Amino acid sequence: MFAGEPIDEPVAGWGSFVMNGEDEIRQAIADFDSGRFGQIAP
Repeated sequence: MFAGEPIDEPVAGWGSFVMNGEDEIRQAIADFDSGRFGQIAP
């Protein structure tokens, strides 16, 4: 994190989601809420 090369891209974060923009964050939250991220077996 401190010694890596800069990626020269925008970064947006919300909770545990980190993407390149707010639109991608909204889509990731919608995918998560709809179950598209899968499920963990009990």
